[in-house]
Amino acid sequence: MLLLGSLLLVAVSIISTERDYFYKHNATTWDDARLQCQACYKDLTTITPAAAEFLINNLTADYWIGLRQNISGSKFWSQWANGDPVIYQNWYPGHPVPKKIPVPEPTCPPPPPVINNTNTQVMQCPAFERLCACLNTTETDYLSNMDNNSAVTEMMCPALGKLCDCLNASEYNTPITVSPTVFTTTHLVTSSTPRMLVSPNSSISTIIDHLEPQYIEDSCVVLLSFGMWQEKHCNESLPYICYDDRFNGAINISNKTQSGGILSWSEAGINISHYKVMKNGITLNKTYETSYQMEDLDPGTLYNVQVIPVKCERDLNPQNISFYTLPEKISNLSIVKVGTDEITLSWNASRGTNLSYLVIIDQKNFNSSCCPEKCQLSNLEPGQMHNFTVKAVVNTDIFGEPDSISTCTKPSKVMNLTSFNNESDKIIATWDSPDNNSWNYIYNITLCNKPLVLINNSTNSNLIILSPLTSGSYYTLTVSVSVPNCPVKGEATSIIAYTTPMSVRKLILTSTSNSITAIWDRPEGNFTWFSVDISAPMSQNISVPQIRTTELNHTFNSLYTAAFYSVSVTTYVKEDLNPSIAVIESIYTKPNSPREATVKILSHSDVCLSWKAPEDSEGLKNINYSVTYTSEFWNDTGNINISGNTSIILTGLNSGSKYKFAIRVWAGNLTSLPTETIGSTANTSSRFRSALVRLARAVTLTAGRCCARPALSPLRTLQQ
Repeated sequence: MLLLGSLLLVAVSIISTERDYFYKHNATTWDDARLQCQACYKDLTTITPAAAEFLINNLTADYWIGLRQNISGSKFWSQWANGDPVIYQNWYPGHPVPKKIPVPEPTCPPPPPVINNTNTQVMQCPAFERLCACLNTTETDYLSNMDNNSAVTEMMCPALGKLCDCLNASEYNTPITVSPTVFTTTHLVTSSTPRMLVSPNSSISTIIDHLEPQYIEDSCVVLLSFGMWQEKHCNESLPYICYDDRFNGAINISNKTQSGGILSWSEAGINISHYKVMKNGITLNKTYETSYQMEDLDPGTLYNVQVIPVKCERDLNPQNISFYTLPEKISNLSIVKVGTDEITLSWNASRGTNLSYLVIIDQKNFNSSCCPEKCQLSNLEPGQMHNFTVKAVVNTDIFGEPDSISTCTKPSKVMNLTSFNNESDKIIATWDSPDNNSWNYIYNITLCNKPLVLINNSTNSNLIILSPLTSGSYYTLTVSVSVPNCPVKGEATSIIAYTTPMSVRKLILTSTSNSITAIWDRPEGNFTWFSVDISAPMSQNISVPQIRTTELNHTFNSLYTAAFYSVSVTTYVKEDLNPSIAVIESIYTKPNSPREATVKILSHSDVCLSWKAPEDSEGLKNINYSVTYTSEFWNDTGNINISGNTSIILTGLNSGSKYKFAIRVWAGNLTSLPTETIGSTANTSSRFRSALVRLARAVTLTAGRCCARPALSPLRTLQQ
């Protein structure tokens, strides 16, 4: 049932008539408001879910609306004054106020007055006395005294049931004498003594006149300024809202000629004073009929006519119609311009203005609003023959005499013309055609190296290889399209194509301790510049920018000593085009000698040799060192190579002997001059033994921090 109601609501919303709403600010009673609305509008407004938001957003005061209690029949508030069902409600809380049900005369005898120590109050309902007695005694005692035939013996407190009966009675036996605006409440209290009903010393008074809205007999509904509903006395004077169904009548033009026709329209309803007939915004006449003879119009001209019903000096929704007078014959049809998907025609205009024309293309209608002197027809199939017929037309069914002509559209330009640009002696090019007729096309290819035209060829394929060509050269590649049996050719498409440059020849590198010079021979063919780049795997801190040069050599300065560098040379024709294959050579910079070599005695057979990295190598990783030591007395010579460290522990030396140490830097096949120093091992006499043991222990703890590689413990060496 709920679903049916929802569907009905949706259906009512869909078929509802489009309405206009009018806010009337001359305050009057509900009845007068409705009469005024019915005189010049439809009626007092109704409110639907769809119109509620619009009405509420435009409120400036409280307004009468078309809802009244007694109009709805037996079911209040169910029907609007115009007979529409109420499918939307938005009542203010507590409204509408229901009519009070008459209270029947109670059947219980009048109770004796209940008196407390401060006030004398008359109990209005006899059952209330019994309820108090019931509540102020035990349940079993009271139930034992009740009549077994009572209808409420099954209740826990039978007096409560009688109280309900009494309170639901239509009238009271004894009227109560109280203040018209104040009532006194009583409270049940609990104590250790038997329960009893008492009244507090100070009564709690409550104002009741303004808490409950009063019922209004035959009330009318007001739309409050904030959008909610409330009933009021119908004789109050308030603004009101009228509505009117928007007039959407039928209008027609018949018996059209080159100079006029008969205009007719549907009647707009009651209370219509007259109709205004307007042509192109100018009033022609006022009439009381529903037809009008249009005269003195120009042929082939578009006219916009309005018929406006007037009601209570108010213009209703106008009825509009546009029509053309009959056109004249098409003459002097010719072709002005031909494109790939469009053709421009021209013809002599028919007499008059605002004419439209029907162009038939290959027996298919093409509605055009273009002017006859230059009519552009678009969305045609490229590269095909088309037949055109032109007619002047009015309202799509009245034609003048036609004229015809035929011609071809141009084939479309080729798309995606691309040169791979990755060969040094040839150009490979491809393209696409967007046309459905491309299988029948002939492609004309031209390759130019200004001012010479090197190649002029034709093919029906979309790929071509052009060779032999000069490396590193620019070319203009042009592709155009033609169609057999058509006099027009398609627009040409051109791109710049080029052959890749050749790589440089004979790249040679030479170095000093802090520079590298690269020289090379020019490549075969053409080139624009060379890009020279240098990199050093041994360092992440190198920041030499890429060099662009047209020379055949370049020197990189401020380099690390003893560092391995790679130099690449690439040939370019244009920055965003493919370069040549890079030529790469590598070389070490010449090494400098290490600095500040020192020797520390560790034991009778061990020493720690340390030094500083050579100049111009700070931050360089994995420098290679060669360490040589010689004792002339013992004819003892040794050599050790290390990488990346600047200290080493030498073990197994002769005790108490003097050694000559030499440290060299080697890079590839290059070796620096040595840095030399002299040191001795410790003597093993007894007076030095204890001191050497202490020294060995200290060196054992710090050897990892000062020397390059581990060695035998000095203490273990001494003990041996």
